Amino acid sequence: PSNYTRLILSRNAPAFHSAYLRKSEATASDLPLLKWLGPWDGEVFFGVTDDAGQPDDALFFGMRARFRPIENLELDFVRTAQFGGAGQPQDGETLLRVLFGSTNSGAASGANQMAGVGISYSFPGLAEGARIYYQAVGEDEAGGLPSCFLQLGGVELKTSVFGLPSTFTLEHTDTRVDFSSNNFCGPNTAYNNATYAYTHRGTVLGSAIDSESVSTALYASHDIGSLVADWSVGHYQINDQSNPAHRLSSTRTDGILVSAGISQALLGGTLRAQIVHQDFELDTADMPAGTRLGLSFEASF
Repeated sequence: PSNYTRLILSRNAPAFHSAYLRKSEATASDLPLLKWLGPWDGEVFFGVTDDAGQPDDALFFGMRARFRPIENLELDFVRTAQFGGAGQPQDGETLLRVLFGSTNSGAASGANQMAGVGISYSFPGLAEGARIYYQAVGEDEAGGLPSCFLQLGGVELKTSVFGLPSTFTLEHTDTRVDFSSNNFCGPNTAYNNATYAYTHRGTVLGSAIDSESVSTALYASHDIGSLVADWSVGHYQINDQSNPAHRLSSTRTDGILVSAGISQALLGGTLRAQIVHQDFELDTADMPAGTRLGLSFEASF
């Protein structure tokens, strides 16, 4: 539900080879048992990831289903699973167990699964539009359901500033995991698994703050004719438990990150310039404190 952060699969993930099947238009089902779910869309994909912390050519499966049972309410169900690869079973039985979530024993016992739900509710009569949203993703499974949750939530407000259409979003993300009632999971559980690293080429596939971290950020964007200006300011706390094996920082660190950017439609794509200042160091990721400039061009085809 967030426009900035994904707990389960985000833009932080480096691209990997995959095949998608996507229902791009949200339409309601004609089946009486499913009609109450309202308009829905979704996608399913299979891909291949590689990382030093997992079997070579590990298979990566993902699915998403989004429903709108009543006006202004959106429910988002997501799930991923890593399995197979060098030295790991990836036959038909393993695939079926992964598809149906039966991976605590048997052929697929080494699989790494994550699943969760997001909820978003809009208030079109508030200002020029407002929305609240929340997402919880389980790192483990108990009784066939997700457990040991990562969480994010936010408030979004559309309004005008000096006559410019603007959107403000306040968002909080927490990837710290508590122990379950059976004493499973606990600190440093998020995005970590005994067999598979939830990464591709060393970068986590989920939230950019990685495991055992917290962030609170204010994002804003302003439409200026053909240009879009945006800025953000946030406080980040990385590696709360000072885990020396953390992928971003070897010790607990925290600080402020601010950014400002401007985007322009150009040649069928989007040209973007951005400046970012970070006042804390991420030694494991080789990201010192300082100011960075960026220029990018993005196009879809």
